Amino acid sequence: MLQKAFYNERFENRFYCAKGIEFQSFFERLMSLAYKEDFLACRPWGNRGDKKNDGFLKSKRCLFQVYAPYELSEKEAVKKITEDFEGAKIHWGRYFSKWVFVHNAPNGLPPHIHQVLLNFEQENEPIKITSWGLEELRTVFKTINISDLPPWLGYAPTEEAKNNLGFSDLKAVLDSIKSNPSPRFEPVRDVPMGKLEANSLS
Repeated sequence: MLQKAFYNERFENRFYCAKGIEFQSFFERLMSLAYKEDFLACRPWGNRGDKKNDGFLKSKRCLFQVYAPYELSEKEAVKKITEDFEGAKIHWGRYFSKWVFVHNAPNGLPPHIHQVLLNFEQENEPIKITSWGLEELRTVFKTINISDLPPWLGYAPTEEAKNNLGFSDLKAVLDSIKSNPSPRFEPVRDVPMGKLEANSLS
């Protein structure tokens, strides 16, 4: 139970913090641990790029495209999805029957993105089109053997270690806190007249 809680917290932290290439690496590691050799990671190669392929699950004929910007803008997201899907059909059309848009939006995708994906699915039958966010990735994460997680997410504390924790272990922490100087708190000064108005903060 303690190990599961530790790894669940680590997983969520990685999801929320990773952006751009870092998020793509997070996704590749997750899928590789869950599906082993069935998952083919695809990284850009020279001026050829990745040909609109951020990963392929062979047994499911499923192609993934990862999009994890620092900010999800409507215009850029729609442009990215359109370019990636149309490019995927050109380069990988004979290999996949399912296309998954993987994103890092913590609260899910906005309505206009869902509309784009639904339109693509209607216009490109029989290709199945869907999106994966935190919950879908968490489902994949739960299938990974816990013994495979330490090299990726670190070693989790065990129940035995928790039960053996004594005052001597805590004393080192308390001594460290005691030896560090307390932060200085400066008094809050009055804001000069007119400064709030000048900075449009009033």
